[in-house]
Amino acid sequence: MMSASESTAEVPVTRIGLVLGAGGATGFAFHAGVLAAMEVDTGWDPRTAEVIVGTSAGASIAGMLRAGVTPRAMLDRQAQVATDPETIERLTRWSNRLRRPSARWRQPAAPGLAFRELSRPWRMRPGHVGAALLPRGEESTERIGLRQRSLHGSDWPKDVLWICAVRLRDGERTVFGQGEQITDVGTAAEASSAIPGVFTPVEIGDDEYVDGGLHSPTNADLLSDQRLDLVVVLAPMSSRRSASRTSADAALRAWSAARLDRELVVLRRKAHRVLVLEPDAELVKSMGPNAMNPTRIATTIAGAPAFTQRIHTHARNSDALRVLATAAESQTSPPERSFPAT
Repeated sequence: MMSASESTAEVPVTRIGLVLGAGGATGFAFHAGVLAAMEVDTGWDPRTAEVIVGTSAGASIAGMLRAGVTPRAMLDRQAQVATDPETIERLTRWSNRLRRPSARWRQPAAPGLAFRELSRPWRMRPGHVGAALLPRGEESTERIGLRQRSLHGSDWPKDVLWICAVRLRDGERTVFGQGEQITDVGTAAEASSAIPGVFTPVEIGDDEYVDGGLHSPTNADLLSDQRLDLVVVLAPMSSRRSASRTSADAALRAWSAARLDRELVVLRRKAHRVLVLEPDAELVKSMGPNAMNPTRIATTIAGAPAFTQRIHTHARNSDALRVLATAAESQTSPPERSFPAT
């Protein structure tokens, strides 16, 4: 017979870290589709993650998870986006700016950063050079911020949320949510999503910030010193060579994968178990080469469940999936919030 002390013993808490990478409109759809499928397959609610790291599109998803919006609600919204004329027009405009920057000459966004990077080629970071040399984008990130502010207001969530951006004057990574609060979730998500040449840099205090994906599409290394049983990494911009070799964005995907691999080395050196979800060949075709292409949202969310199933049936992921199942047994999910109407 179980003793009184045994019956009241606390269930061990399984600590999961969640990394949500950059990826534009199709990256947002990837996150929504994969997280929803993972929850169905494993029972684990990603809103209960011990710490969430979000970059660019992943920052928006991270903010909504911390507000209580479920992956299913995000997925349903993505299905609506795929047929909404206003959203399609806006994403098409952003897509065109990404593929064909304005032909008229405009001053580089950060000449000082460009000079510093180019003057030391042995340490040059290509993403930072691009951010510095591209002109200031003309599109506003306001809609991204309004969505988050409708959920969080001016408060930062109590559960750990880290949003990554790049400080434009020196190219350094800034992690909002670490240390003193200097902005709200909405403004942090705007900064993290400000793609150079497309969106206007976001001003916070005395500095301007741009897309956190320029430092790293994932920023998974931030979790290396955390006490976690598993780190789950969703990397929509990354893929293995066999998956991306025929894609028009193969070079970008290869760079993203190489950057992620360096971060995984750091995590595993600290004895972290890691589950990586990056598009395979079938999903890369569904997502297409242009991350802002609105016509690829529907194909991305349609391909997500089968992709997730392929990940879950791979033998190398069995230990990680058992950790997720254990976490699901003891989790206490937060109240559900609707996807913001903004």
